[in-house]
Amino acid sequence: VPLVSKNVWLPPRSLLVIKGEARYAWQHGIAWRKTDCLQEGQVVQRSRRVSLTFRRARGRPCQCAWPMMCDGQNPEAHALPSRVGQRDNAAGYAAAAA
Repeated sequence: VPLVSKNVWLPPRSLLVIKGEARYAWQHGIAWRKTDCLQEGQVVQRSRRVSLTFRRARGRPCQCAWPMMCDGQNPEAHALPSRVGQRDNAAGYAAAAA
């Protein structure tokens, strides 16, 4: 399966909600760089970004559709640096270092 990478630029004061497949099966994060190129020749300087994560505390075990990737259903998922992860680790996180 080829690895597909997508960049999404969020303007200041944006909200991104990740759930379902995107939450459990996709690797996601904020790229470590000082600028973003929105279009050819349009470079935007990055400034301070704040990332907040809200999760629901469950009173019972999770029953979501992602048992192998869900840290509530699979204790081994706690140890993974990335849910998608193992092939990315072999590549040395080249994309994250760029």
